[in-house]
This record gives sequence, C-alpha cells and structure tokens, in this order.
Amino acid sequence: MKFYEWLLKSPWFLVLVGGLFCLVSVTRQVEVWGAKFTLIAGWWLNVIAVVGVLMITGGVTTSILAAARSSPVRAVPLIGREAIYYAARAMVQQCSNDEIIRATSISTTMPGDDESDHPLVEAYLDSIVSKCAQAKLESQALVYRTVLGFQRDSNGIPPAHKLRSITRRRDLFKAHGLSRSLDMRYIETDWSLDVLIVGPNHMLIAFPTMPSDRRLRLGLHVENHAFVQHAIKWYDECVVSQSKPLTWEPDAVPTAG
Repeated sequence: MKFYEWLLKSPWFLVLVGGLFCLVSVTRQVEVWGAKFTLIAGWWLNVIAVVGVLMITGGVTTSILAAARSSPVRAVPLIGREAIYYAARAMVQQCSNDEIIRATSISTTMPGDDESDHPLVEAYLDSIVSKCAQAKLESQALVYRTVLGFQRDSNGIPPAHKLRSITRRRDLFKAHGLSRSLDMRYIETDWSLDVLIVGPNHMLIAFPTMPSDRRLRLGLHVENHAFVQHAIKWYDECVVSQSKPLTWEPDAVPTAG
C-alpha cells in the first residue's frame, strides 16, 4: 500500500500528528531535571502551527468524507440490456487484479434462446478475459467464478441450450491461456434474476421482465460496502456452497438434435 493511500485510510493519524505540531508550537520550552530546553524558536513556530492546523483539518475532513461515502447505499437503475451490460463491463474494468468476480448465469437462457454469442455478451466476456490477462501479466490472480443453473438429464448432462454457453466460456479462456482464471459451477435450480459482484463495493442485480423471455432487461447497480459484503457472504455460503464444479468437457458431450 502506498503511503498516501495509507494516510487516506488512517485520517486520525493526521489529526494526532497535527496535534503534536500544535503542541510544540505553543510549548516552545521544556524543563528536564531543572534545565530548560528551547524546542524551536522564531518564525518556524508559525510554520509548525499552520502545518499542525492543516493536518488536523485534513484528517477530520477525510474522516467525515469517508464516513459519508461508506454509509449511504447508492443504487442506479439500469433499463434495457445495453445499460445492464455496459454497467457490467465498467465494473469489471475498474476492479483490481487480485479479486474474485462473482456471477450467476441462471435466468438468461431458455431452450431455443441461446445468446452466448450475442454482441453484448461477447463484449462482457471479452472484458473479463482482458482483465484476467492483465492480472496474469502482473503475476496476480483474478478469478471469474460463475454459477450456472440447469437441470441435468438422466446421464448427468446439461441441457443442449446451456452447452453452447459453457463451451463459449471455456474456449475463450483457454484460447488466452487463462483456464485457471475460470471457475464454472452449476446448481440445479431456476431463478428469475442474475447477479454480478465485483470487488468489495459493487453489485449488479438483473431481471427478465417477461415470463416468455428470460433475457435480462431490468437491472440495479448497487454501490455500498456493507451491502455488498453481505451479498458476498450470501453468494459464497448460499450459492457456491450448494453448487458443484462443472467438470464436463463440452466437445465430448453429445448435444440434442
């Protein structure tokens, strides 16, 4: 962590140091065992006093602003598929290189309505791959974890309309040498929403709006540390813990005609 970043996260350190500066500027002399020592004199007293006041003011102001930023829940409505995927890409591009991108892909497709190669989905996946590649170049580990939802057939095989989505993700990450950055899992359930959690402060919740069309058309971008931390706990303990690793090799799995 850089020094200025540490100062921003420790504003009361500025207040403490500023207070010491102010104390020195007014004390001027100290007496030790009967002997008097002059700490500082002349115009430096005014300089130290001004610096102390500025440090106290800066520390208190930074603390107030940090509290103001962390307390309110900022929610931005996203209407339309373009707005949803644009927000998703922006979240991915702004995340750090040592995080887990948590996602679900449960309500986005139905039989006959696969859109794994839709330009919006392609751009979204490309942004994730680009970010994972950047992390790899910097010797960091960024993981894209996605939980798909579907019912397996009697042979334990995913439905045909999900196979293309699985293959698309695997091929894309494999082509860039990023197979270890992809963690695909599945859960045998069916929801009417999907989520994307990026970093400690950002979450996107998206919904379909028509029962006959499961594509995401309405969303909400939530920015709040406390809220997202609870969402991460829910994702890890209630979604991932109930899911299983996706171990199929799509090329070896027969698709329905």
